[in-house]
Amino acid sequence: MSSGLKKGTNIVFAVIIGSIVVIGLVWFLNSRSEPAEVATVEAPLVAETQYAEDILAAVQLIKEVRLDTAFFQNPLFLELEDFSVAVPVVTPRGRQNPFLPF
Repeated sequence: MSSGLKKGTNIVFAVIIGSIVVIGLVWFLNSRSEPAEVATVEAPLVAETQYAEDILAAVQLIKEVRLDTAFFQNPLFLELEDFSVAVPVVTPRGRQNPFLPF
């Protein structure tokens, strides 16, 4: 008796899933059809032109930047000494090919 009930439930689930697939397919195919003509009005691109003007103004300011290299000829700059210390490499660098198996 339990085997017959199990077969019946499987058939019911198969019918439900099949109907869901068919309904989804019909809905998908109908939604792909051309929509009715809708009147569209394009808004003016005020925001985009404002951003473009801001960007162009920033680019113009960058083009006007002039660097004074006379600083490098200053005697105080020329008297500076380099006190940097080379850091020795103590840690091993690893294997030649780290992707090879051990």
